[in-house]
Amino acid sequence: MTETQTLKNGITVLLSTDDRAETACVLVGVAIGANNEEKNEYGLAHFFEHMCFKGTKTYPTNQELVTRMDESGLVANAYTDREYTAYHMSGRAERLQDMLHLTADIFLYSLFPANELDKEKKVIIEEIAMYRDDPPSRAFDEVNQSLFHDTAAGHPILGTEESVASFSRDNFTHFLQKHYTAKNTIISIAGKFDRDSTLQKLEKLYSDTRQGEQSAQATVSPTAPKETHRSIVRNDLEQTHIVIGGYTPSYNSTDRHTTEVFDVIFGGSMSSRLFLRVREKLGACYTIKTLIDLMTHTGEFAIYTGIGGKRTTEVMGAIADECAIIKKTPVPEAELKKAKEFLLGLNAVQQESKSAIASEQMHAYAQSGTPENNEEYKRNILAVTADDVQRIANSILDNKKLTTCYVSNTEIPETITENFYSGF
Repeated sequence: MTETQTLKNGITVLLSTDDRAETACVLVGVAIGANNEEKNEYGLAHFFEHMCFKGTKTYPTNQELVTRMDESGLVANAYTDREYTAYHMSGRAERLQDMLHLTADIFLYSLFPANELDKEKKVIIEEIAMYRDDPPSRAFDEVNQSLFHDTAAGHPILGTEESVASFSRDNFTHFLQKHYTAKNTIISIAGKFDRDSTLQKLEKLYSDTRQGEQSAQATVSPTAPKETHRSIVRNDLEQTHIVIGGYTPSYNSTDRHTTEVFDVIFGGSMSSRLFLRVREKLGACYTIKTLIDLMTHTGEFAIYTGIGGKRTTEVMGAIADECAIIKKTPVPEAELKKAKEFLLGLNAVQQESKSAIASEQMHAYAQSGTPENNEEYKRNILAVTADDVQRIANSILDNKKLTTCYVSNTEIPETITENFYSGF
């Protein structure tokens, strides 16, 4: 069970104690991400996260900072998502004080040195190029932009070469003052630690946190994709990479857990329908899978596979068949039970990872205002019915609200996509 506390300055603290553990994780999250960026800031939240490791008040250079982490035996990282940004450190439980000090130093006292800014621009521009050169990443990016065009979620988290190159140090200080405030901050700690002394330490470490208004999450309510078919030609490729995207209910929807069960049944496991049909039966691919990304107000669903180009029509037809079946026919009880057991097993495995607990609790609180309760999660998963799954399948696999992107060495005719949509 995760305990929720509030520091005197308004920071939320989530405490997941486990006296049996030998490790701990300290995560400092801020409930803002790429969706909070203005049009002239695309990519800034992610760039900001990078710059927080370039030197702090206590450790003025990147080398001093990372050396301190390494000599403390800490595994450190950070990430930027659509609706939150997080900085986290994990290590042996006896190193908790180091984790607390270092995460606070990064979060509150980063220097954003001007001499590092231009160098990091080059790093991030190379990161953008790396993902653009990766066919699945390119297809996912195109699908996301089509689904969420003209909304806060319709631009790449990394930004563009042009937007990244335009940033000045003033952009970072403005973003810091506007969003990195006590009301937006969530500290999530999991593992072995003393509750009372940890709270006392946090009160001291975060006493200088900036005050300000809570940043509201942008309302993202798309109704239809910008385009239903996109074909990108890359002459250097041997495979055709396909991403089919659509919308899901939000994280806060009563259908959240049904969406998770549907995802496992349809393509989210090695015994899922798409995996058994396209990989095991047809032998047409190495990977085929579904993914879901649930945001505060909406969500995204995707099917991905990479296949030999000559089998595109065959594979799209097989996927269409499976879409039609799951929309028209209730899932058998045995298959439904299997999917639920898979999710509960996955959740149990994640509970063994302190970094996974700290991250999941922060995500849950940022999106719903309450940490995840494992017993409640289990009850909600077990309560999902076959009728629920069929209803969500019909909602997500609405052929009028899907978009498909191909990245291949040849142009994929739009008729293949049209035939796919007409198949269910």
